[in-house]
Amino acid sequence: MSKPLILNYYQFDTSKHAQFLIEKKKTFPIKCKYCSKEISAAIDITSNWVSHLKIKHVDQFSEFEKIKSESNKQIVKFYI
Repeated sequence: MSKPLILNYYQFDTSKHAQFLIEKKKTFPIKCKYCSKEISAAIDITSNWVSHLKIKHVDQFSEFEKIKSESNKQIVKFYI
């Protein structure tokens, strides 16, 4: 079970939120690490969390985008 990179910017506790890694479409609220606002989304649909970071925490969003692009470069996909 892996969690989306965006959750590094929220108070995601693996022991507390483990069920949502299994039920990937079920929404749940978690608090932003920077402003403590609760944002609801699901593991498979993270746009609410990303949008909050993009609008409210521009510097952290830039960091997220950089880390995301670097991690995507490390993944090589092969299609048959």
